Amino acid sequence: MTALVVISTVFTGDGPLAHATGSTYKALLASSGLTSTNLMQYAISSVSSSTVGNAFVAGCLFFFAFSSVIVWIMFGKINCNYLMGKRLAAVYSVVAVALIFCGTMMKNDFVWELQDLLNQLMVLPNVFALVVLAGTVAAAARRK
Repeated sequence: MTALVVISTVFTGDGPLAHATGSTYKALLASSGLTSTNLMQYAISSVSSSTVGNAFVAGCLFFFAFSSVIVWIMFGKINCNYLMGKRLAAVYSVVAVALIFCGTMMKNDFVWELQDLLNQLMVLPNVFALVVLAGTVAAAARRK
């Protein structure tokens, strides 16, 4: 949805990047004062006032980020508890809160890039589990 809103306002009509091509995109983006972090605010502000756009995006980001942090900590704690026991699950919670605090002190772009990297790395244990459990799943499927 975010990409659709940005594309339909920033890259069309009289948007600041309407005539951008592959080679001029970054130069136009820099000259217009837009960054990867404020594109959505600009897109919402272009169809409403800047106050409404900024408040809307800030509110959505707050609720999405807050709920995501709570869910990921709980998900990690449950997995840590299952894999390593209750004592290490408590340590996981402390480390997670410390990392959240550290994330608030870092540059926004670095935090987003780090989050993207860590989300992509979650593929590795999932693929490992798929390979390890393939025989078990096949045997269970044959029994039914």
